[in-house]
Amino acid sequence: MLRLHKLANVTANNIKIGSSFGLNFYTSATSKKKAGSKKKSNINDKLKNFPKVEPIQPQTFKPVEDLSVDEKIDNISSYNEYKTLLNKQDFYYSPTFAKLGTLTNLNDLPEEWGDFTNTQAKKQNKRGEIPSHEFDIPTLSAIEMTKNASGLSTPFPRISGNSPSFVAVPSIFGGAHLRGMLNNKKNLNVLDISALHLIEKFIKVQIANDCMKSMSIHTTTPGVIHCTGMDFKSLYELKLKGDQESLEDYIRRLTKLFYLISCVPKPLLSIQDGLSVGVGTAFTANSGFRIATENSIFSVPDCAMGFFPNAGTLRFLARLQDGVGLYLALTGRRLRGPELMQTGISNFYVLTDKVKLLDEALSIPFNHIDKLLVNLITYTDKWDIDLDNPTHIEKYNDAIKRCFSGKQTIEEVLQALEKEKLEHAENSQWAQRCITNIERSSPLSIKLTMKLYHQAQTKTLSTRSYFEQDYRITMALINDNTSDLWEGIKSSIIVPAKPKWKHASLAEVTEEEIQNIIQYQPPKELNLRKLKSSNIYFEDLVDQYNAEQGFTLKDTDIRHLTTFSGNNPIPEEYYQALSIHYSKAQSRVFDRQDNMNTVVGTYLREGMEF
Repeated sequence: MLRLHKLANVTANNIKIGSSFGLNFYTSATSKKKAGSKKKSNINDKLKNFPKVEPIQPQTFKPVEDLSVDEKIDNISSYNEYKTLLNKQDFYYSPTFAKLGTLTNLNDLPEEWGDFTNTQAKKQNKRGEIPSHEFDIPTLSAIEMTKNASGLSTPFPRISGNSPSFVAVPSIFGGAHLRGMLNNKKNLNVLDISALHLIEKFIKVQIANDCMKSMSIHTTTPGVIHCTGMDFKSLYELKLKGDQESLEDYIRRLTKLFYLISCVPKPLLSIQDGLSVGVGTAFTANSGFRIATENSIFSVPDCAMGFFPNAGTLRFLARLQDGVGLYLALTGRRLRGPELMQTGISNFYVLTDKVKLLDEALSIPFNHIDKLLVNLITYTDKWDIDLDNPTHIEKYNDAIKRCFSGKQTIEEVLQALEKEKLEHAENSQWAQRCITNIERSSPLSIKLTMKLYHQAQTKTLSTRSYFEQDYRITMALINDNTSDLWEGIKSSIIVPAKPKWKHASLAEVTEEEIQNIIQYQPPKELNLRKLKSSNIYFEDLVDQYNAEQGFTLKDTDIRHLTTFSGNNPIPEEYYQALSIHYSKAQSRVFDRQDNMNTVVGTYLREGMEF
């Protein structure tokens, strides 16, 4: 009995039914009075200590006082101005491809273009495409597209707005080609110190990769901005801070980068798709594969900045024919895509919307450079198809040759321009514009550019020596606190105003000053590695390939390639043979083989053409 009594006490005091599930159906009184038991904290107890806040009461409606007549008129006029701005035919700026003023066939784009309407008569160009400015975009669509800052245009990949200043875009078809893209959209793809570092790393990695056959430099803002050159604003800020070490480091990296580009042992394609200014043109100048698009704009306005065309650009301009290079260097004249082909600055012309197709074709591995050239020529379009009027170069080619070709001094150039005004009335305005642009530029920069241009024409310096000298001259202008470079940056970028150059006229600049700049020895010398130049080699290879592949059609070839315009190249006897074959082929008594052998034999004997 004692044993059963103890068992009953244990059962009554300790068993908790369903306690593991949080269901305490039974708890003994003894368990509630255990020594040392603590009361569980409740969140409601903690909230009791918080101060009470009176509920927010809704405010009663108060009508706004009526506006005066003048205020109403101001509101209406400002709204009308805003409405007029929204209804303009010009496209809003955004990274979206179809709104950048380029020509494209909207039906070929994979995105949804239902919001685009064409209210005007459809004016097609010679390719049968409708220019983008012919379409109206609703306001809502324009706003949404402007918000899409992280998205790029079709057919280009979508890259985050927080991406670095230079990105690489792998292809889906293989690893034989990689396209690097300038991505500093906020600062118009200026070459800041991070971009220089990333581009150099990109090129070196592709050189070391045995699977990589070629590479290219492009932009994430196709058809708008390719590269606007040196980061002059940051250089000016570093100068104010007295950070000489960072100034030298930037110029060293810039010089080393473009020296590396000129010596890359693998094909490097420069795709100039948009505006290139100053050093931004050096990608083209130091490449053997120079691709222009219908949106290319090429400009070298360095003399107007108190600087000079550096990083290999002036050396490239000195190779152009008939004084065109000197004309561009002194006046800063802009050239567009077709003019780049006419002058030889570019040797391939690929439309903006075909760049991705070219990229995919080059990504397929190949064993010989002929395959690369075949793909480039395949996607090269006719650059003169939309030219209804002569280009600037065509119109003034003879005048440029008379005024700039063979001139040794700037005084000879100015005299030739004055003579052009008098003897050729149709070119008087052009000649005056050239004179005005030269006189607005820094006199020291003009004379320094003339000196370096003629030095580059003599080809006395190797590629390595040229870039080392380029670094010394740049550092001479950087280290001179009174140089026209700082005045040019200040008046053009920092505080726009008319520059106050160091010399009032070209006559004040002496030959001694020019020689001191060229022979300047910076505190820290730049010694480049000895590399073999490749850009001119690749350029000659392209010219040789084009010469070997070119051919002229004979009259007989033209006759056979002509279909139904003019004479029919297919002889009547061939139609007769076909009619005999197909009419008799359905008959059971017709032996096809014997009859066709007879027909073919007849044609061979009589020398007839099929």
